[in-house]
This record gives sequence, structure tokens and C-alpha cells, in this order.
Amino acid sequence: MKYQIIFRWISILLLPLLVFGLLFRFATSGRNYNWAKEFNEEVNVVIRETDFKVVNIETINPDEVKLPKLIAIKLFLQQGFAFIRLLNLGGEYAEKYVLNSTVPSQEIKCKGRFAGDYLIGIEIDYVNVDGEQLDNLKNKFQSEFPNYELIWTEK
Repeated sequence: MKYQIIFRWISILLLPLLVFGLLFRFATSGRNYNWAKEFNEEVNVVIRETDFKVVNIETINPDEVKLPKLIAIKLFLQQGFAFIRLLNLGGEYAEKYVLNSTVPSQEIKCKGRFAGDYLIGIEIDYVNVDGEQLDNLKNKFQSEFPNYELIWTEK
């Protein structure tokens, strides 16, 4: 009886620590991100052999960039751990690259979301780009950013 009470108290105390440890491990695993400073260069590599050119780069609100669900959950946990000072996440910011084509009315907006020095998510909005050209762009972006789940949105 005495050992059951002791075992119960130990398990009650250890269970939250175990859950906390697993959440921390999940939040910090798989951090195979590109450097934020290389995003500009990588976007230019993608569009080098296309009809698109960068016409504008602007800073946007990070919430304007959609993230895959798993990355959003990890970011939420990381923000919580950063709040209690167990993790140094760095500042969050986002950039939008507006790309215009030589074909009138075609436009791509490539948005990157950053946490500290790392690129954590990419969303690409496109207008009047379809078929083989869209497939080509998707392949080029995916080969340049192989560790990311790119979010493509037709506007």
C-alpha cells in the first residue's frame, strides 16, 4: 500500500515532465531550414530561366504567409518555449517578392516567413499562370527548396 502511494505520486510528478520533454523534442526536431539571407538568391536562381523578373521586394506581416499545419504547430510550441525562455526563437518577419512576366497579366508573389536567421515557410500566389509553365515553376521551386512544403495559391 505504501509503495503504491509512492509510485502514484512519482508517476503524477513525472508524467508532466515526460509530456513537456516530448513536446520540446517535437518542437525542435527537423530544423533543416535554409538561411534567411539566402532566400533572395534562391528565388533568383528559380526564375533565372523563366519569363519572370523581380519587380518589388517588401516586408510584410508574418501572419500573411500561410504555413503547413505541422510547421504552424511547431512554431506555436517554439513561441511558447521562447516565452518561458527555454528556446531562443529570434524575431519573426516576412518578405514578399513580386515577380512579373513578359506575358501581360501574369504575376507571382513569393512570400517567405522567417524566424531569426531561418526561412521557415514559403507561400506562392500566382495569377494567370497555368499548364506547363506552372508545372515548370513548381518543379523549379521544389528543387531549390527541397526541405519545404510549398503552399501554392491561385489568386
